[in-house]
Amino acid sequence: MRKPVTHTKAVLVTAVALVAAGLVAVAPSAGASVAAAHPNDAFYVAPKGFGHAAPGTILRSRKITLSPFAEMPQRKAWQLLYRSTDQNGKPMAAVTTVIAPSGTPKGILSYQIATDSSNPKCAPSHQMNDYEDVLNSVNLSQQVSSISGAVSKGLVVSVPDYEGPHANFGAPRQPGYAILDGLRAAERFAPLGLNKATPAVIWGYSGGSLVSGWAAQLQHTYAPDVNVKGVAVGGWATNVYTNLVNVNGTISGGLLASGLPGILRGSPRFAKLFDAVLKPSGRRLLATSNKQCALANIAQFLGLNMSHYMTVPFKKFMSRPAVKQSLAPMTLGRQTPRVPLFVYHSIHDEVLYIKAADALVKRYCADGAAITYVRDNTAEHVTLDPLGAPAATAWLLARLHESVVPSGCTTTKVETIATYKPGTK
Repeated sequence: MRKPVTHTKAVLVTAVALVAAGLVAVAPSAGASVAAAHPNDAFYVAPKGFGHAAPGTILRSRKITLSPFAEMPQRKAWQLLYRSTDQNGKPMAAVTTVIAPSGTPKGILSYQIATDSSNPKCAPSHQMNDYEDVLNSVNLSQQVSSISGAVSKGLVVSVPDYEGPHANFGAPRQPGYAILDGLRAAERFAPLGLNKATPAVIWGYSGGSLVSGWAAQLQHTYAPDVNVKGVAVGGWATNVYTNLVNVNGTISGGLLASGLPGILRGSPRFAKLFDAVLKPSGRRLLATSNKQCALANIAQFLGLNMSHYMTVPFKKFMSRPAVKQSLAPMTLGRQTPRVPLFVYHSIHDEVLYIKAADALVKRYCADGAAITYVRDNTAEHVTLDPLGAPAATAWLLARLHESVVPSGCTTTKVETIATYKPGTK
């Protein structure tokens, strides 16, 4: 039986209440310790000629004090500006926040926070170093246990701004490059005590899973020098097109408004098609959502149906062949990962339907991938995140220690992933 989505609704109601009560502004504010907009913070500005450097080269670094919402007050942390590559293959400067454990590191984890925003102010580097935007800090606090847990296990953690300097939500390839180059940069940063041989793992949930999937696909061609042992993805977003269609008109409809501006920037072809059917009210809506972070957009645009802001119904527009073709490059599946994957997804996920995850696992497995796939029968989208974290952590640590070397594919249905242990059924 499908479970009620009470937790998801509670999170959304909390966000709505905070905005309605005026306790937080719907747009991010500048932080006390770092300017909240890239143009006003020289750290984010790449030096001239940076494109001649090799991917992963550190361009600039600074020590930071982590936000109280990161819940790691005693941990040493830095931010690294490094050379990466954008979706068109051109040089791009990206930022990652790196956190050091106590003692000698046992490996490194790249953890991708689910930003789900088109505003550069909402990037993880601001979340980790700025706490004046309450809703963005709430978003961080929902995911920080996975990060702090890894640090407590002796891992360096890299938290990259995978959307790049312009927050191109949904962009193909680029987030994978940024994740892998963030690992390269961390390996080169002397205070962390890492090197090229350091074993690495990658992990993301929901919006963080899509970009972690790109890193998994691209690692063997773009960064074979990075010693990636495994990738964990939960609540797996695999298909931007399908996600846009499914979320429209639902309780999570604000995610559509949150992601569209970045998608439009990253895909001029889609932008041209979309602009032709967008009403003035739709342009005003996207101008607002482009300035906000995900939870603010979910709260303000609760249940959003884009059809009201277009000259044609949204679903009809999305069914056009030209529209499907313009968004096709944003879908995972064109390359099969060579690294093992741990995939966990709720059968009753009301935000990211499991059918897309099932299809991609099947495609990868047919092409020789090594995948441990766990399908949860109790949780929904929000609750699977904390419930699945222990299993994902255990699997990733096993990969780092080489105590589990997956081969082939296994699919397991469990009542709750909370009691699942890697290597068991």
